[in-house]
Amino acid sequence: MLPKSKNIGHTGGADCPGSSPPGTGGQPPQGECGLTLSNNSYYGVGDCEVNPSLCLQNMTVAAGGGKTLSWDQWQATCSDPGSQVFKMPTDDQLLSFAREALQMAPAPGPPPPPPTPLPPSPPPHYNNTCQGHCASQGHCCVGATAGCNQPSCAQGCLIAALVPLPQCVAACNAMKGKCSYSVKGHQFNECGG
Repeated sequence: MLPKSKNIGHTGGADCPGSSPPGTGGQPPQGECGLTLSNNSYYGVGDCEVNPSLCLQNMTVAAGGGKTLSWDQWQATCSDPGSQVFKMPTDDQLLSFAREALQMAPAPGPPPPPPTPLPPSPPPHYNNTCQGHCASQGHCCVGATAGCNQPSCAQGCLIAALVPLPQCVAACNAMKGKCSYSVKGHQFNECGG
């Protein structure tokens, strides 16, 4: 239960237990981290009071390396399957949960209604730009910084704005395996998070 936080939890990395390797049919790696979370109920406030349509997308998971995923992104990596996020329970609902957990008799009268799930996230909006296209295809790097010694989709967009297509392709190929590269005086970093 998260009465004062929108961060559901923290993992050592976004691939733990998560991301499905290609060819696994969407199944998470078995035993990769020794722990698989599933079928949990999380309770939080999100921003329900301000804008109910934003509740679920504002619940996050800190995925290590400074990366934060929305609940939707977290479950898209096959993490925490079957789990749901609900609105914070009322005091009556909390007391009912406690009585049930402690195997006490229910309180007299009708039981309180169960907490309702947070509204689903609205469909994402992507700008009609090269970098918007990168985001719509699931690329997470933005700007001039990428990781894994590889140029990112967003870096390709920035380079394409500086030079013609053949030079852009050549620059992206030349960047592979390097930590930094310069195009027309603009520095690109491939060793970032």
